[in-house]
Amino acid sequence: MRFLDDILSLDNAMFNQLLYTDDSIGEVKGIYPRNAVTLKRIDNNVSVNYMDTTISRYHGHKKDHYLFNKLFTKSYDKRQEDIYNKIGIIKYPSSSSLLSKAVGYNIITTQCHRLAILNMCMEDFIDSAMKVYHELATKGYDEAVLLSKLKNFVLTKASKATYGSSPVCILKEIKRKLGMDKAISIVQQRVVN
Repeated sequence: MRFLDDILSLDNAMFNQLLYTDDSIGEVKGIYPRNAVTLKRIDNNVSVNYMDTTISRYHGHKKDHYLFNKLFTKSYDKRQEDIYNKIGIIKYPSSSSLLSKAVGYNIITTQCHRLAILNMCMEDFIDSAMKVYHELATKGYDEAVLLSKLKNFVLTKASKATYGSSPVCILKEIKRKLGMDKAISIVQQRVVN
């Protein structure tokens, strides 16, 4: 269940009985004063979006998958919803903004740190990182530098424990998704310049 005031409850049978401070179970008091806040449930489902995270039960086909039938998280971008899609939210600064180039290029690194924490599946991390890469490239950032930052993150920060794959395998999958020829030509173009 998710309520409007960004309260999240997972499998808590007592939650509905403890919404307000005038409610109690034994010595446990409720959460909010009833007169100050009226909580409204906005989601109740197997999959719930909470802040910038989707929480759901993994329903893959492979029973030997490490997340099979467990709760897992992946990053969620509300800009994908129709209501926000019409607004035209600007997420990242343009490469020609007044920010220093280093700050601009570090966006991909900071986002990768966030995405590695939110995305419990390697595929979700890669897809989310690719979205950041493409958005920044569209904003005018040099693709070779972005790829270098992404490569550096994966090779130094990702570990086999993160997704059950070596950092090199994760990097290979990223390059495959980018299109191997594109990745190689970007790096070669960078070397020439």
